[in-house]
Amino acid sequence: MVDLGAVLYAMAAVLAERGVDMVFWALERKKQREQENKAKNQAEILAQLLAGEYPQSKEELEEWAKEKGIPLDKLAPR
Repeated sequence: MVDLGAVLYAMAAVLAERGVDMVFWALERKKQREQENKAKNQAEILAQLLAGEYPQSKEELEEWAKEKGIPLDKLAPR
């Protein structure tokens, strides 16, 4: 018969290995979702700009940028 310690060690090793795999899988999924959201937001913003639906005043611009998650320094003209 196998010693109980060997069985417990094997169980712990399998759990640890699967736990590490799950962490990396979750990080990859998070990165993928962020990229999808960024692409979606960029498409929405581009559509609004092409339709002429963009803020006219500074206050509207700040609110719009905050809603879209865009830093205002990215919107400043160069």
